Amino acid sequence: MVKWILGGTMLIAAAVFLLAKTGNIWIVAYITFALAFIFVLISAAYFSKTPITKKVKTITFVSLIFYFLIGASTFISANMRTEWQKSQLLKVKNYIVDSQFKIQIHQKLLEVFRSYKLQDENSHKTIGQLFDSLMYIDSLGLTRTEEIAGKDSAVYYISKLNDDEVVYLALSQKTKGADANFLNFDGRKGRVQVKGILSGKGIEYVTEN
Repeated sequence: MVKWILGGTMLIAAAVFLLAKTGNIWIVAYITFALAFIFVLISAAYFSKTPITKKVKTITFVSLIFYFLIGASTFISANMRTEWQKSQLLKVKNYIVDSQFKIQIHQKLLEVFRSYKLQDENSHKTIGQLFDSLMYIDSLGLTRTEEIAGKDSAVYYISKLNDDEVVYLALSQKTKGADANFLNFDGRKGRVQVKGILSGKGIEYVTEN
């Protein structure tokens, strides 16, 4: 019995060492939970062989199972709560990044749309021509990169540019979107991506991931 206790102590010490190295507290939790289960089994086997009354054995065994089940339910509940909080924080971050993208896209496209609507009829230019002249962009592809929330960075692209329509999109370099398999414009996968579609009718926003 002493050997088992010493062995368990060494395993917990190893788990704490892993915590210090990885920063993952659940490593300690999983190892401790597994050791608690093994301890219950060993304790049950030990007390079944000791010369004590059946009533005491039953009470001891039931108590061990009872406290083990309480610990297990607490562990599972904490794990589920942690995962839920993690998912909620990710949703909040995605919402912030998505909103910031739409604001940046809106500022650029609104300037072009306003000029399109207010221009003189005698010098009528198309949406594409105005975008080209106001944004100083004459080709598709990367336009600029800027820092955004949480040490992330946003990359802006022109994915479509013609006389009738401009598609201006933004994608995150780090923040993950809802679909991990979504193919981003730059060839990577799973990042937040938002696009603004500018036409003579106005501006439309689409959260692609």
